[in-house]
Amino acid sequence: WYVGGWQCAAGLVATLLPVFLSSAALAPMARWVDARLAPGPLLQAATLACVPLTLVYAFAFLCSSLFDSTARAVGTAVALTAAMFLLAVATPWRRLSFFYHYDMVAFGNLLQGGPFLWEAAAWTLAAAWTLPAAALWRLQRRDI
Repeated sequence: WYVGGWQCAAGLVATLLPVFLSSAALAPMARWVDARLAPGPLLQAATLACVPLTLVYAFAFLCSSLFDSTARAVGTAVALTAAMFLLAVATPWRRLSFFYHYDMVAFGNLLQGGPFLWEAAAWTLAAAWTLPAAALWRLQRRDI
C-alpha cells in the first residue's frame, strides 16, 4: 500500500499540476491580446478540467495493477479512455460516459461566470477515488 499509494499520489500530482500552472499563466497573457479573464472562473475551469483527468489517471493506475505487461496496461487504459470518449461523442448512450459532462460548452459557460458542475464532479471524483483504492488492494494481493 505504502509504495503504491505514493506512486499514485506522485502520478496524480504530475498529471494535474500542468493544468493549474498553464491556467495560472493565461490570466497575465490575456492582457497581451486585450482580453480579460477573471482568475476565479479560470481556476474553476482548471478544477473542472482536472476532474476527468483524475478519472483517466485512476483508470490507468488500475490497469497497471491488473497487468504485468506495461504494453497491455497502457493499451487497456487507452482503449477504455477512447471508448468513453467515443461513447460521449457518437452514440445515443452518451450519458454513460464520464466525458459527457465535460464538453466545451460547460467550460465556456464556466469561464463566463456560469455554474460549476458540482454533481458531475462529485460522481466523477467518487469513481476516481474508488479505482485507485481497488488498484492498491489488487497490488497488495498480487505481491503476496
